[in-house]
Amino acid sequence: MNLYLALVVLLALTAQFSFFIEKKYSQINYVLWVTIFIVIVLFVGLRFNSVDYFSYYELYHRQGFFHFGFPFYTGAGQTTGNEFLFASLVSLFRYFNASFYYFVFFFAFVSLSVKFYVFFKYSKYFFLSFFIYFCLLISKDLGQIRLAATFGFIGLAAISSEKREFWKFVFYIFIAAAIQAASVIFIPLYVFYSLFKIKIFRYIYLLVCILLYKLEIVSTVLLRLSGLSDNLLLQKFESYYALQSGMNVGFNFFNIVITVFGLFLLLIVDRGARLGIRFFEGFVCLYSYSVGLYWVFLAVPTISSRILEAGALFSLSMILPYLLGFLKGRLEKFLIFNVVVMIFLVYFLFFSLENINAYESIL
Repeated sequence: MNLYLALVVLLALTAQFSFFIEKKYSQINYVLWVTIFIVIVLFVGLRFNSVDYFSYYELYHRQGFFHFGFPFYTGAGQTTGNEFLFASLVSLFRYFNASFYYFVFFFAFVSLSVKFYVFFKYSKYFFLSFFIYFCLLISKDLGQIRLAATFGFIGLAAISSEKREFWKFVFYIFIAAAIQAASVIFIPLYVFYSLFKIKIFRYIYLLVCILLYKLEIVSTVLLRLSGLSDNLLLQKFESYYALQSGMNVGFNFFNIVITVFGLFLLLIVDRGARLGIRFFEGFVCLYSYSVGLYWVFLAVPTISSRILEAGALFSLSMILPYLLGFLKGRLEKFLIFNVVVMIFLVYFLFFSLENINAYESIL
């Protein structure tokens, strides 16, 4: 755990130091950003025995181009790890007889590169954005690597939806879904953004989603469809439901907090547009869309948590730094900046660390 503590403290101090650097694209920012990127890639890419590590190890050694198919390869289970792009990348490494360790390192490099690009290009306080991401979701990069790899592409899709760049949006969602099939849930986001412009729709959507959870309408419909179809995604949903339907998550402190915060964002999202904070609306839209679907699929925790992580929690790493743009005084910004750092530092130390395996390296 000492390495986790060292990294989170380093990132917290770097974020605080970066606040005083006036120019975003200054040389010192580039040097710091590249240094942090190299450290994190080495940290994630050289890990060993993390969550799902050996599951991916087994999948890696039974995958190959001889299972080629689209949108899923035909071997090694149902959909898990058989998504076209992910399975093709695995098969390419297998074709050249490359070690699993090389694959893990390369995949970590690509996955983190996309997220670092999003933070650096689209967040004014990009060190703060990555610090928040590290505290909330770095465990996914260490274990659920396919899910973690989709975060950056879904973030780019949210940006494309605000910019109304349809084909870019389609491209990013396609890449995400070709890495992890569950990302197809974000296909409606482009249309949802247009509806999100209607103020009353924002609140009705969330209310309807909670009602759908209580009535279990969506789960019932999907289960009936799975009985009539051999669609792999429907069958996957059915298997998750069979295993987890008894886990009654219900209303708890966590989902009440994320929902109330979502309502707060709905109240101020138009002000962000008036202040000229670009992409704030796009990420608030993604946050709201994800929280709504989280409620819809709450009866199946695996699905609901993945939707929340890829959408709402990743969005927080962009939304919270954007909120600093609402403040006028530099001292006021600095105080709130440090409050955010302290909140997430405490969250990481007392909550995130409990869900992360002790770090081991291949070295």
